[in-house]
Amino acid sequence: MRLLRYLIFLTFNISYRDGHVKINSTPRADATCILMLYEYLIAIVCIFFLSKHVDLGLISDTLNPLDNMVYGWGMLMFIIGYPINYYYFVKKGWLDSVYMEFKDAAMNTKRNRIIGYICLILYLLIMIAIIGHLKYWFP
Repeated sequence: MRLLRYLIFLTFNISYRDGHVKINSTPRADATCILMLYEYLIAIVCIFFLSKHVDLGLISDTLNPLDNMVYGWGMLMFIIGYPINYYYFVKKGWLDSVYMEFKDAAMNTKRNRIIGYICLILYLLIMIAIIGHLKYWFP
């Protein structure tokens, strides 16, 4: 879990820049959007596999084919999920507590940050490739 919190710290620090925030910048909202993107990619794959093995009723009908999962109802899920994540990460101050935990931690080195950013980018690319090929691999 510490590694996952460190990756969340890195997504927050992309726009927070170690406290050097630009004027009119919203680093907490930006980090919440980035985290929602990663959550959304996982949700698409999970719902796809659940709908293959379990009859989800209305959810299966609205989310099939895969295009409706990415667009349409999938975007509605993203819009509904954002206020929940915004409340949890921003209003409750969870991003700030994670930032304070890793700001001066021994694990927060330049090398680990570069490795973390590479892992976040690879995760994004792999998930996009998997989602793009789901309907071909599992017809």
